[in-house]
Amino acid sequence: MGIERRRYKRVYLRFPVECRGKNIWQKVEADNISEGGMFLITEKIEPLGSPVEIIFSFGKRDKKLIYAEGVVVWNRGKQTQDSEGKNVPAGMGIEFTKFYSLESRSFIAKEVDKWEKEYE
Repeated sequence: MGIERRRYKRVYLRFPVECRGKNIWQKVEADNISEGGMFLITEKIEPLGSPVEIIFSFGKRDKKLIYAEGVVVWNRGKQTQDSEGKNVPAGMGIEFTKFYSLESRSFIAKEVDKWEKEYE
């Protein structure tokens, strides 16, 4: 297994997300989230560097509507398999660049901690 280079803790869970880009407006499913970004499962991907708007409801017990802007930092155009033969979905890695509620980033970080502690 490689060295983890991510700055933020993330949790792997699926939940609905509305994503709007230059070429798309779609309801998709997130595969994981951190306070820095998320991975969206979709075969309709935007090019690297494309801005996107994201709206989703998030929270373990008390859900909060999150509205954010982000940028596509990586993408996978089609489903593949990992080294263990498990399916890895097509989609886009999104880095958050702006939240429309100043507390949203810290709210996501606290919620990620709650989920992480539950699965330890």
